[in-house]
Amino acid sequence: MKVFEIKLKVFLLKDIHKTEVQERVTDFIDGTLALNKDMLLLHEDKQRYKLYSYGGLQNIEKSGLYSSGNIYNIIIRTVDQKLARYLYSFLPKYQNHIMKGLIADIHILPKRILERIYTQTPVIIKNNSGYWRDCLSFEEYEQRIKINLIKKYRQFCAKNMEDTIPFYTSIQIDNKKPIAVTYKGIKLLGDKLTLYIADDTMSQELAYFALGVGLGEMNSRGFSFVKGYYEQIF
Repeated sequence: MKVFEIKLKVFLLKDIHKTEVQERVTDFIDGTLALNKDMLLLHEDKQRYKLYSYGGLQNIEKSGLYSSGNIYNIIIRTVDQKLARYLYSFLPKYQNHIMKGLIADIHILPKRILERIYTQTPVIIKNNSGYWRDCLSFEEYEQRIKINLIKKYRQFCAKNMEDTIPFYTSIQIDNKKPIAVTYKGIKLLGDKLTLYIADDTMSQELAYFALGVGLGEMNSRGFSFVKGYYEQIF
């Protein structure tokens, strides 16, 4: 298993407020996928996990306004080599009314011992009662996150991984109150998390996998993009 990382430069054709960034980046990637029949089928398949994730626009604008005429970076990750090659080839050629692709580079994230991982964008857990705190205990919430990731791993690797693996030794919520993100006119509440990863082989494998596919749900909508801290080796 390899995690592919694509760094894309885009040129903004219109201003984007920080509250719109996630949806605008999602639209841009979706538009690129729609150019190819196989990629469109992947995008529209509701039965399988998409196995890619991405962050927002970088560098962060402290004013909250990403201005037209400026160049920003988008980082996209996936464990799907075919998808990685497609996005690397076609994202720089794509343009919609908001942004224009410029150049991209691609590399494989190195496999090293992960001390901890954290989410750059909020983790979303969907249920009929809204925000998870209204219907789940923290233990149930933790279990949902781990089992969701294991299901993605099983889909991709076509092999079993036991639900009982440790995965992490501790978990913390990094925000003091829920983070609200507006997506398609709906306000979703999520949390940014830090997970301290267990040092056994399978837990480390799962954490590396998370760097590519994200935690929780709606990763192909820009939620739960994961970054990592590596153990210092002296």
